[in-house]
Amino acid sequence: MIVEIECAAPHGRQLFFRPIGKRVRGRVHLTGRSEAERQIAERWPDPVPGQIIGVDTDTGEKYVREPLHDREHAALARRVRGLGKELPPERENYPSESVSSWLFWMRRAVDSGTAKLLTGTIPDKLPEEPRKNYITSPVKSRDGVLAEALTALARAVESLKRKA
Repeated sequence: MIVEIECAAPHGRQLFFRPIGKRVRGRVHLTGRSEAERQIAERWPDPVPGQIIGVDTDTGEKYVREPLHDREHAALARRVRGLGKELPPERENYPSESVSSWLFWMRRAVDSGTAKLLTGTIPDKLPEEPRKNYITSPVKSRDGVLAEALTALARAVESLKRKA
């Protein structure tokens, strides 16, 4: 199943998506609240879609997609290029982090109003524990460290038995 969200924060704000450690562009639609915005809105009446964060839960593929490469936004993409700006890649795949971590942070973005769900559903129960802390390294429990040490010891003993 494919799950996709569009970054659609108010006022075109960007979303810092923790699993990739990068900002993702939000939807921009100037409504002309100030004089400067009104002048820009006259030249850019159509909204610029936000980038799309997606996960294929069947294959484990995780990506950020640029909708300006889609056929429906071709005229808008030409205008952006006409300003001498380069579009981000059509799609960037990210092998880092687990599907559960991506889904967890995608849900947080949708629940906070920073993104909207486009495709699929974000499951309530994730397949594994997501990474929630990106400031410090994950800490292993004592039981986990002990289990890893005992497993390594058992492998070493098996290896010695085979050699003998």
